[in-house]
Amino acid sequence: MDHSTDQTASSTPLASANAVDQEAAMDNTVLIRGMDLDVFNAAKEGKTDVLSLRKHRLDQILTPTKNTVLHIYIAFASSPNFVEPKEKALRPPSVVDKILHMCPALLLQKNESGETALHIAARHGRADIVELLIKTAKAGPCEDLENGPSSSVDASWQKLIRETNKEKDTALHFAVRFNHFRVVEILTREDPDFSYSANDAGETPLYLAAERKYGVLFSQILSTCTDPNYQGPIGRTALHAAVIYGDKSI
Repeated sequence: MDHSTDQTASSTPLASANAVDQEAAMDNTVLIRGMDLDVFNAAKEGKTDVLSLRKHRLDQILTPTKNTVLHIYIAFASSPNFVEPKEKALRPPSVVDKILHMCPALLLQKNESGETALHIAARHGRADIVELLIKTAKAGPCEDLENGPSSSVDASWQKLIRETNKEKDTALHFAVRFNHFRVVEILTREDPDFSYSANDAGETPLYLAAERKYGVLFSQILSTCTDPNYQGPIGRTALHAAVIYGDKSI
């Protein structure tokens, strides 16, 4: 299997299905579903002062592929061209935290592909954002400074970690697929008792690690998860994959 395709996808802001969002922005056109160019650019650049002007309906302002401002910010903050700010208040975890305080519902909101903000952060290996998202979910309903506690955010952090996209991929599937050890470490540590089911391709995170010869990730899942799922496609298991693809370390 050619892994270079996956690595390229990981470094591209948002998945290919969302390319229309970027094209619309480049053409200086107004995006449908309520996200105009000013909001798109503010989301991309993490300008929370601009986003705060629309904070009461941020969960309704979507791109054509239903990306929220949070999806957009995390993707662009993961771009190779992104320059990490020196000031802590302007760094990605702080910006994500501010956006979630404006609109707690964004924590679990999915785009057209069924991906949450955690999926995007895991895909791009943003361990700092992954930790912030889980910490926010663990804190329970976020509090809007003006409107008080919001019931729109599920208090269960496990729901966030276990959420799947339309292809039944969890954030851990993404983290393994793109070989992000730190993210795999965080997710397995936070929810070690969950036995990850196979996605639509029949792959569990453990199988993906074995198939791609990611021995360190394989060992992390095996040593941390209490009941890891070995399942793979066509009746194979993670151990079959290790033998087939010749990884003696596994």
